Amino acid sequence: MKLLCSILSTFVPFTLGVKHDDQAGAARQLMDTLHQLTKFFTGHKYDRYGCYCFQNGLENAFFSGHGERLDAADSACFKFHQCQRCLGIDNGKQCDHLTKYNITFEEDPITLEKSAQCHDEENSCGRNLCECSVAFAKDMQRVETDAAFEWNLAFSKYSMEREDLCGVDPNANTNIRAKLVSPVQLKSSGKDNNTQCCGDYASHRFPFDSQTKGCCGNKLGTPVTLSILS
Repeated sequence: MKLLCSILSTFVPFTLGVKHDDQAGAARQLMDTLHQLTKFFTGHKYDRYGCYCFQNGLENAFFSGHGERLDAADSACFKFHQCQRCLGIDNGKQCDHLTKYNITFEEDPITLEKSAQCHDEENSCGRNLCECSVAFAKDMQRVETDAAFEWNLAFSKYSMEREDLCGVDPNANTNIRAKLVSPVQLKSSGKDNNTQCCGDYASHRFPFDSQTKGCCGNKLGTPVTLSILS
């Protein structure tokens, strides 16, 4: 059973997809997915919001960040950031946020609720990114429709305190601050790379240290715990 879980948690190699010509092209597709599936999504609110939302601006689909998640919106952006990391960890640097994906949207004529269908080959780079983007849109939809959620000016790019909240010294120069922002980690061919990914792209796929944790059934645990459960 333990061996079966290990096999199921490993994604098969994919066929490489077509890339957008630039960051703006990838950002437009992401924003369109968000607008289609999130009724009340207004992008400008989340331009460099929190510690993880659009830290490179709305015309850049590359998500980065540093520090603790500040609220539910920031947590949704953090999950998308993790998913982007897993694109490279699972399949190498050829697979990243610039990949185009084939997606269609449908609207229920009665409820007016929209749904999405990803059409790229299963386990392909485009399919994984598409499912990840749809999951992000669904998370943001829940945030935007949650009456308890309140957009916080102090967490936005307009606040001088945001860098402090994310654990980055606002007085540090640009080069130093850039090093503090965690990049999307790419899969290494070296033997010392212990970062793997767990979870499902359609819900939440995230990286973990395989030296200290194991993954089975889309959940993390210690090797000893997983052995007992299986």
